[in-house]
Amino acid sequence: MGTFTHTPDNDIYLNNSRIPLSFFVTIVPTYALPAGYTSRFYEQTVCNVLSDGSTGTPDTIPWAAGDTYIANEVAYAALYAASLPTIPSLSAAKLTRIYQMEQYALNTIKSGYVIVTGDTFFSDLSTLQALTNQDLTYTRAMALPVGYYVNDVTYTPVVVAALADLEAIIDRIVGLHYLTDLQADVHRAAINALVTVAAVQAYDYTTGWPTVPY
Repeated sequence: MGTFTHTPDNDIYLNNSRIPLSFFVTIVPTYALPAGYTSRFYEQTVCNVLSDGSTGTPDTIPWAAGDTYIANEVAYAALYAASLPTIPSLSAAKLTRIYQMEQYALNTIKSGYVIVTGDTFFSDLSTLQALTNQDLTYTRAMALPVGYYVNDVTYTPVVVAALADLEAIIDRIVGLHYLTDLQADVHRAAINALVTVAAVQAYDYTTGWPTVPY
């Protein structure tokens, strides 16, 4: 025979399956203890006892609603289990934290700014690629075009007169990206060395990066 228990702590037990009352009533909105009672224990064909915390009061047997709850134990337990947050495996937690760290490196550090001869320039990958392509093109021409400029972070044109000056900006960005990659390797190794999901999820990957503007 099955059992239904409503504990004074507001847990529902269907045999050995525990479901908090707060969730149980989302499945069975009509369920409630009679007024004045704090618990119930029902064992099919044996007993059905309500309690106010000091006195037990027999209730009817069979208890049709209780029989229905017990019969639905597997379904109710499955619904409750599905509502719980999924705990990732250690390997999955590491992959997630490493991805978050890499996105921080890309979007916050590499996409920061560099300072060259007092001017501050964008340092994101798109800027680096554009400046590198222009340097390759104008190196073949052996000179920058007249009036060539690079926007600073306020989109104010900064005139760049010589290829060496353009390459100084490129080199500064490359230097920032290189140091960022080195620190990403440090964080990646530290994350991979952790042995619990909680430690991985709590790992602070925002430290140790190059100062931006660089």
